[in-house]
Amino acid sequence: MKPIDVDPEDTGLHELSASTASNTMLPQLEATDVKKALNEEERKKRKAARKAKRETREKKKKEQQRLEDKKQRKEERKLKKEARRKRREAKKKMEEEKPTNASSSDISSSSKDGDDDESYQVSNGARRKRKERASRLQQ
Repeated sequence: MKPIDVDPEDTGLHELSASTASNTMLPQLEATDVKKALNEEERKKRKAARKAKRETREKKKKEQQRLEDKKQRKEERKLKKEARRKRREAKKKMEEEKPTNASSSDISSSSKDGDDDESYQVSNGARRKRKERASRLQQ
């Protein structure tokens, strides 16, 4: 088929087809007050839905952060408890390795020969003599 040029005014086409054919613009349509109100209401509803969705997301994120913090604190307490337990065990082990409250004569290798007893007696005797002299001088 062969294209034919048609004058839009002659055909009585619809306004849109006529404006397209003549390459002109249609006049702006004014929305009625009812439609404006409906559009505004829909816009508010969409905005409220976005806000609610955002708040839900933020709330979920805060809850997740709170749980992670709680888990971290629990792990820290567990590590501290473990460290304390290890220190107690090490301290207990060190105390077990130390000799019990032994006197110097028990520890000394020369206690069997009676040397320690003699040295004690000598030092004890010297102390007695000093006391006796001091008491005589005071009289």
